[in-house]
Amino acid sequence: MRGSTTTAVSAASLILGAVVLAVVVAPGTYGSFSSATSVSPATVTIGTPSLAITAGTPVTPAGVYPGGPADLIAVRTVTNGGAVGLRLGAAVALAGPSSSNLGGNVVVSFATQTSATCAATPPASGLWTWSLAGGLTSPTTAPTLASGASATLCVWQSLPATAPNGTFAASASPTLTLTGSQTSP
Repeated sequence: MRGSTTTAVSAASLILGAVVLAVVVAPGTYGSFSSATSVSPATVTIGTPSLAITAGTPVTPAGVYPGGPADLIAVRTVTNGGAVGLRLGAAVALAGPSSSNLGGNVVVSFATQTSATCAATPPASGLWTWSLAGGLTSPTTAPTLASGASATLCVWQSLPATAPNGTFAASASPTLTLTGSQTSP
């Protein structure tokens, strides 16, 4: 009897080992994917911007008074010499403006136009204005310069009717900075 139990255990061990070996060694389902493509070389060209500002027609400012009309103070030519269109932007700075001096009350208005001469007063649209109280207001649609195009930049000054007496016979030197950012093609 002893021999048949050992034989049965040995046979069972042998079958179990064969099953384990079959599971481990038997081929299963494997997947492997690979993909490649070639693209021919391409050239990406980025245009170069170039914004130049040059002196225009000389202007002799007449001066302003509280509530009076705007006065033309500068005419410049703005040229885009670059290979891309430019959307113009602007900033105005003024040293030491306060509510009691001319710098704090002067209104600087400027616009670009296609005519070589500037009107005596600012246009109704397409205008930037700057004042201490209002900061810089920009036109609804920023002016753009196509590659190689030029425009005339006109700058006016004025004083609101509420300007204090401290503005009489005073002067201020605003600094106008124009910038150009690349427009979408």
